Amino acid sequence: MKSDCEFTIEWLSTGRRPGNKRGKKTIGVLGLNDYDRLLLPRVKIGDTIFNILDSLGKWVDKIKIKVDSSVEDQNELVCKIRNLLKSCQPDA
Repeated sequence: MKSDCEFTIEWLSTGRRPGNKRGKKTIGVLGLNDYDRLLLPRVKIGDTIFNILDSLGKWVDKIKIKVDSSVEDQNELVCKIRNLLKSCQPDA
């Protein structure tokens, strides 16, 4: 049985292993089989972003339902989106 590090990103995303020599060489040279270094951090980041966007979606629904939605509510939503975008910058 293969270890987690032997799974490739391509295999995880498509269910197929790369079939040509160039693909296999690229995976080896770039170290794309490194589960802990490449795949796991991206999965964690994606999960965090999903949760943030989910909460923002609920916030938008709450603002839409409120008849007396205030400017403060809308500004808080803008601030949350701005913070998410800032956290995606390389210097964050």
